[in-house]
Amino acid sequence: MIADLGTALSLVLIGPQESVVALWVAVYLAAALLIARGLGRSGIEGTAFGLLTLTAAADLALFILRGKQGSIGWHLPLTAVLAVALTVVLRRWVLPRPLTCCRLTRTDLLLMVMVAGAFWVLRMIQVEPSTGLSSQLGWVPLYIGESFSAGLFLWPEDFKFGIGAVGGLYYSVDMVGLVALAGGLGAGQFYPPYLATSILGIGLAVLLPLSVLRGRSMAQLIYVASLAALLVTDFQVQAGIGRHWGDTVMILGGTLIMTGLSSRPASRRTILTVSCAAVFLVLSRHYAALFSALLLMGLAGAAWSRWGLRRTLEWWPAWVAIGALLGLLSLREIYYIVNPTAFYPGGRLLAMGGSGWSYHVFGALHDWGLMTDNRWTPVGPRTLWLVGMVALLVADRGRGFRRAYRLWILLAPLVVMLLPLSLEILTGYRTSSISNKPYLLAALFGSFYSAFAARWLIRRQWGERLIGLGVKAAAASLVLWGLVGSIVGFGPGRVLAWARGFYNDHVVDRGIAIALTASGISTEQIAAHPLMYFYCEPGMGLRNYIGGSLRHDFDFWNTDTQDSLRVSPDMAVLLARLGWPNLYLSSRLDYSVYVEGGPAFPPTELDHFERQPWVDKVVRFKDARLIIVKRP
Repeated sequence: MIADLGTALSLVLIGPQESVVALWVAVYLAAALLIARGLGRSGIEGTAFGLLTLTAAADLALFILRGKQGSIGWHLPLTAVLAVALTVVLRRWVLPRPLTCCRLTRTDLLLMVMVAGAFWVLRMIQVEPSTGLSSQLGWVPLYIGESFSAGLFLWPEDFKFGIGAVGGLYYSVDMVGLVALAGGLGAGQFYPPYLATSILGIGLAVLLPLSVLRGRSMAQLIYVASLAALLVTDFQVQAGIGRHWGDTVMILGGTLIMTGLSSRPASRRTILTVSCAAVFLVLSRHYAALFSALLLMGLAGAAWSRWGLRRTLEWWPAWVAIGALLGLLSLREIYYIVNPTAFYPGGRLLAMGGSGWSYHVFGALHDWGLMTDNRWTPVGPRTLWLVGMVALLVADRGRGFRRAYRLWILLAPLVVMLLPLSLEILTGYRTSSISNKPYLLAALFGSFYSAFAARWLIRRQWGERLIGLGVKAAAASLVLWGLVGSIVGFGPGRVLAWARGFYNDHVVDRGIAIALTASGISTEQIAAHPLMYFYCEPGMGLRNYIGGSLRHDFDFWNTDTQDSLRVSPDMAVLLARLGWPNLYLSSRLDYSVYVEGGPAFPPTELDHFERQPWVDKVVRFKDARLIIVKRP
């Protein structure tokens, strides 16, 4: 029993990797709580605002130092100064004092502890570096590591990726600045801090709805059940919530907006609080600046319609501060619009998107849950929010102004779904025919709205005591399983070990690194030479395992490489010119769709590489191939 429990603790908390991640979660949480105290906010919401404020300060410090080519050693103190300045501005002019909320009940606290524990376990069994879904898990820690080695934050020109899918990773920000703080605090490895930012940020987002639904056990239970169902059936929720995807600011900020609008959405406190949450979104994706602008205009319009122009303008210090902060955080995006650069991916992504009315209509049906994998799914976990909305509209029988105001209250959380739809209508941008990254803003909408509807439809006292007993029984059952299960040989340690093994068996970059060692090939030897990436999801994370410098690696699909291939007699000539990099084909996916002007030769020819005379060895793991070339 003791051995099984020890295994469980090692896998989620006290293991060599797990303890480092937990330490960084604690460090970031402490800083977020300190800033929340300065903001005059408390609880989950206050901690979320504290973390976003710290992220904004760290990212701004990174932008300033990178732009001025300043020493990276100034990042930590500059972040501290900016965090204090932002905290003072937000508390004095933007964030109003929150309403006094009812205290959390024992059932509330126990349910939040159980959900937080389940989320922690889910994320910690995925502790090995993977880029299977998001190249950021490879790029962010490696970029920060290279920057600290160089003594300053590097520019795209400092890498050899060129203009292409990999080079575009440079412009993704999110919590990169927050990860860089770890370097100022003495960290040598940057994957654990990156993992910690994702765990803390998304964990706060998951707990926010439970905090808002406090005292309503039935609504909380519906939220938890809906979230569990969507983690199984909805790719966007699986990726954004269940996996280490990235876009943490988008998900956390969107959840703050959604939960903020779920109570008294037309009050001054709510309008200013939601406006404050919106300005941080641009740190995640450049198109989120449009989300912020549209939302601020809509909220200002709501204030105008309710109180009139004169009273709305009396809030001018808050509006000025909010607008200035949005402008400050969007300054980088504005600069690249005014001064275009080939490295900036925005226009290129728009040009490579699909077109035609059916592409966008069926895509929107996927986004709103009515279709999944090109199949109609009007009934299921992805449309529970729609059931709740219809139930609310049918149950609401008010008239005149009262009905209009109540409809605004009932539909206000839908804003997080309407903003990505507005982006697609205005620009035509979407990431694929069946999924769309802008909807990460509403990653928790499907699970929250059904619970939000239950809060309005179900009487407060109904089933509260029974649910409270059920939650306590569930907690007791988990404790009993930990004790008895360990004795009979099926305890938490064994289950978690299986889950960790299952995850590790699907980590392509890790599998290649292990296959290298099993083949008797020195990882140091491979690390010493450049790599040419054919894919970055997975692929970009290989150097997290083998080491070496990312600055000397190449992107096969970048413009220069493709142009060289068109004039080269064969691949060997190009490889010789580039210094004979090893080729890492980490997936069978066709990345040529991301190449402007089309690829230099059909992607099917990639399968012929390993039979070329310039190939020394081929290391395989599942569909991945690391082709080690002969060097003169």
